[in-house]
Amino acid sequence: ESDPDDNKAVKSWQGKYIAVFGRNTTQWFGLTGNAEQIYLPQKSMQTSAGIVSTHAVCKYKDAFAAVGGVKGGTLQVMIITPGSHQKISTASIDSIVNKYKESELQDLLLETFLFNNHEFVMMHLPNETLVWDGNQNVWFTLKSDIEGDKPYTGRHVIYNHEEGLTIGDKSVGRVGKLDDNVSSQYGELVEFLLYTPFIRVNNGRGVVPLFDLKFDSIFGHVNEFQSILISLTTDGLMYGNETRIEYNDPREYNNKPMVKVVGPIMDAVGFKLRVQSKDPVNLSGFSVEIGYGG
Repeated sequence: ESDPDDNKAVKSWQGKYIAVFGRNTTQWFGLTGNAEQIYLPQKSMQTSAGIVSTHAVCKYKDAFAAVGGVKGGTLQVMIITPGSHQKISTASIDSIVNKYKESELQDLLLETFLFNNHEFVMMHLPNETLVWDGNQNVWFTLKSDIEGDKPYTGRHVIYNHEEGLTIGDKSVGRVGKLDDNVSSQYGELVEFLLYTPFIRVNNGRGVVPLFDLKFDSIFGHVNEFQSILISLTTDGLMYGNETRIEYNDPREYNNKPMVKVVGPIMDAVGFKLRVQSKDPVNLSGFSVEIGYGG
């Protein structure tokens, strides 16, 4: 090795190379065909980034997803390829990862799976499970309760020829199946939390009224009524009282949910949307009108 630095993991790549992941660098070795020296270091492929722990790396397409960093740098989530690395974590994801000491991340697990033509990278931290959708380049959080932040209990997604994608449950030692026909976890109710961007709405015009808050969904394709709870914030920290809208009826396919009058905003606003359901949740096209209606 050209830079031995506490090797953490070894992975094969393209059938003729191995990648040795250290804490600060990743070394690549290629097959030689020589029985006396089976592998030779590929110095031109060396990557100036490593991983934080043994299971903090996994295959992602023709590369590796990893949690680590460069020498002297803070932790981040990245894609490592021969000779280069690309950051995929956002500032908010970085802040979550870096609140832990490296000694607390030795059991961190990174895994990837393909579901509905989306390639996901799932990161299991001590108190959070964060997922990156590589197709959409977006992050979201999984949890296993309602009105709380209990870490997601599922881990180790494996394809089964008979069952499809299965997933283990670390809390009670059972195995489940990933199914996009339901949102429940083993029949239990789950909660969805969505946050809109925090945006400035007045452009120096003083108090501005908001009206006609609305959104789209795939209406009618549920077994039970679905309701959404919407609250707003004007400081990005504290959210006010929730407004409940019943937006999905199993017998109604033409719903047009709307809050006609939202209220006056002095400067900026953001919204939180909360749904508790066992059925799939589909929300898109969330919008609100700014200014004076009519």
